[in-house]
Amino acid sequence: MNIDAAVDIAFRKHLATATDRDEERARLVAIARAEVTAEAAAEAFGFDELVMPSRTRHVLIDALETMPVRTRPRARGLRMISPI
Repeated sequence: MNIDAAVDIAFRKHLATATDRDEERARLVAIARAEVTAEAAAEAFGFDELVMPSRTRHVLIDALETMPVRTRPRARGLRMISPI
């Protein structure tokens, strides 16, 4: 959910009673954008570190290249669904 929608939902009653709804909504969105960052969200959920995808892309490519090639042929038109 984007910040605008979150403000609309969280402050629905407040915005309904505001004198200038658009101005108050813009103010609340600006506050939320300033306070809600990827770093703050990660910290709230207990992540130790944020990693830039551009820094780890080569690691993922190397890992995928070392995976064994599937040798069992699949039945045409059927796919197995993992129960996990």
